[in-house]
Amino acid sequence: MTANILNSWNLKAESYMEAKLRYSGFGCEIFEFFKYELSLNLNNFQFYQPINQPEDLIAYYKLDNIEFAVQLDPLCEVICIWNNSISVEVNFFVKDYYAKVIEIIKTKIL
Repeated sequence: MTANILNSWNLKAESYMEAKLRYSGFGCEIFEFFKYELSLNLNNFQFYQPINQPEDLIAYYKLDNIEFAVQLDPLCEVICIWNNSISVEVNFFVKDYYAKVIEIIKTKIL
């Protein structure tokens, strides 16, 4: 499962508020879109700071049989969405990258 993949990373757990205060880079508003566009409860996310890429943010969502991870990378300006079935990167070239991420999650994950 997606959680097993995350176990191979060196991650520091953090709360949503810690993550929100620490990370202000590309894609930083995506969790508000998850909350309001997809009605995902932010309490179902686990947030992490990768030790080897401390500028990034990783969030893991799990509820019943729905599971996926999101990685925000401010240096490459990319939002990565992945689970056992898909791996997609949406970057700053996409005009409305938040809408694209929501569309991918709606059609390929939920």
